Amino acid sequence: MGRGPLAGPVCTCGILIRQDSPLPQDFIDLVRDSKKISPTKREYIYNKIFELPQISFGISLIDNKTIDEIGIQKAIFKSFQNSIKKIQQKTKINPNLILIDGNQKIPNLIFEQETIIKGDDKIFSIALASVIAKHTRDTLMIKLSKKYPQYDFKVNKGYGTKKHIKVLKEFGRSSLHRKSFKF
Repeated sequence: MGRGPLAGPVCTCGILIRQDSPLPQDFIDLVRDSKKISPTKREYIYNKIFELPQISFGISLIDNKTIDEIGIQKAIFKSFQNSIKKIQQKTKINPNLILIDGNQKIPNLIFEQETIIKGDDKIFSIALASVIAKHTRDTLMIKLSKKYPQYDFKVNKGYGTKKHIKVLKEFGRSSLHRKSFKF
């Protein structure tokens, strides 16, 4: 999450779901593309995963300075690589297959990958990863809003709303803003 914002990090999440016991159906039914469910549901899902031993996950954040240095696409790939490493470190398991939302494989990854366009609409594990990543990033931006109240990150989460752009023109960029984005 966080490909398009003017401020803040990009956040990715990798999910490993062990098949030894099924997930509760009511939980499965809740999970959708993160952009299609409310912040309250995203928070509930995020908290619920800590109760489900079948699920391991790794979250990675790449800051705006790194995004400006290497570009958004490379930052996303780096974040995915970090997420996968975190899962491996936690579980000591190498994935059989990495499912990726979109049409680009992660470079320099030794595991088999399958890209799925609109995967967060089609595949439970991709949708769950999108929920966790969005909740994580949004929560961070809400916290950062206290340090930078004029930018209203608690509302816009760093995205380029009309109000955010107006404030940028008035106050300039904060240390969280991506210089690679023009406004």
